[in-house]
Amino acid sequence: MKPKISCVISCYNEEKNIPKLILDIKKHKLNKYIFFIIVNNGSVDNSKNIIKKFSKKKISNIKYINLKYNKGWGNGIIQGLKNTHTKIIGWTHGDLEYKLSDLLKVIKIIHKNPKIFEREKKFHIKGKRINRTLSKKVVSNFMSIICSIILNNNLSEINAQPFFFNRMEFKTWKKIPKDLSLDMFAYNKTCGTDSKSIRINVEQLERIHGSSSWNKSFFSKFKLAGLFIKRAIQIKLCHYL
Repeated sequence: MKPKISCVISCYNEEKNIPKLILDIKKHKLNKYIFFIIVNNGSVDNSKNIIKKFSKKKISNIKYINLKYNKGWGNGIIQGLKNTHTKIIGWTHGDLEYKLSDLLKVIKIIHKNPKIFEREKKFHIKGKRINRTLSKKVVSNFMSIICSIILNNNLSEINAQPFFFNRMEFKTWKKIPKDLSLDMFAYNKTCGTDSKSIRINVEQLERIHGSSSWNKSFFSKFKLAGLFIKRAIQIKLCHYL
């Protein structure tokens, strides 16, 4: 069966997570329905060699890309999206904070409603985090409310994974941010009165291996929220690099 969905996973210094990532894809037979593009986003650990090792096994419907430099998480996703050819494309994180089995929910939705996704030009399927701590909810809701007001769109759970949408929409994008705010940029682009929004419940787990570049403390979360608010203003004005 030729996949109708493509999923980009950008990995930076995830040498301990990549093997499990690929094994989970095989375990849940996700590559039967989804074409995966796994991007080594300029990692400085052993990720490149691990990806080379797996690429030799030639697992069906998995493509590997090695970027020489890390220009931001969003850039890794963008380079992966450029290698997609299916109508429905998207991404999820490579740090395993989100279970890959959540993609089974995406597959089920698309297969259950094929005519909707053939007909609709603007749509998205996006995760909605549940069972979160109060502190995480406070920061996330604060950021969502402010960014929603600025961009005049209802943007809840902005950073929740996974995220899928119409590839034709991606082809119209210009001046795409290369950092974490790609989530907000894409979410905002695929929202609106003429858009179909489907949310799936997901749980964000604690990292087993590696460390987050931003999620280190309560104050680091507020710092990220500040960055997103600044980005929302720039997106509104179409003025950023």
